[in-house]
Formats: sequence, structure tokens, C-alpha cells
Amino acid sequence: MLTASIALAAERQNHGHADAAAFLAASRSLMRVAGLRRRYWEMMAAVQVPVLLIGGEDDRLVPVASMRLAAARNPRWDTVILPGVGHTPQLEVPDNVIGTLRDWLGQHFSS
Repeated sequence: MLTASIALAAERQNHGHADAAAFLAASRSLMRVAGLRRRYWEMMAAVQVPVLLIGGEDDRLVPVASMRLAAARNPRWDTVILPGVGHTPQLEVPDNVIGTLRDWLGQHFSS
């Protein structure tokens, strides 16, 4: 994983302009969401399938307060906030995420 992360960082350095475009697109998306907050909450509430929200308590990009608010506004969702984990739980604690997913899938989609 470390080797792959280093290789990805090196590749991103060689494509700085592409990262800037991706950052700009992400920023614009966030601005649309912030500007249409009510519509955003309505769209989330309209989801009719089981949802598992997994987040890291130490996420610096998506505040844990935002995850808790989303969970509170959508009580049908299953929410797991992982202590000591940042923005990429699937990379930071993959075994924990896989176990959580396996259990959740078993509860919702077992035959």
C-alpha cells in the first residue's frame, strides 16, 4: 500500500494541471450543494434503498458533525463513524471497513 501511495503521489506531481481541474470541479460541486442545501437534504431523504454511511471521526475534509447531521436527518440509514480514522477509511483500516460492509450486507441482502 505504501509503495502504491508513493507511486500515486509521484504521478500526481507530473499531472499537476489535471489535479487542479479536478479540485476546481470538486469545489464547484460543493458550492452547488451549499447553495442548494434544502434540495440536497431532500435528495438524501428521497433515497429508498438501504444506506450505509461510513466515515472517519478525524476526517479533515468531511467534518464528523456533517456526518452526524446526515445520520440524524436520515434515521433509516446505518451509520458507522470510525474513531481515529480520517477521510479514507477503506485505506486506513481496510479490515474494519470490510468487516462492517460484510455484516451490513448480510443484514440487508442475505438470501
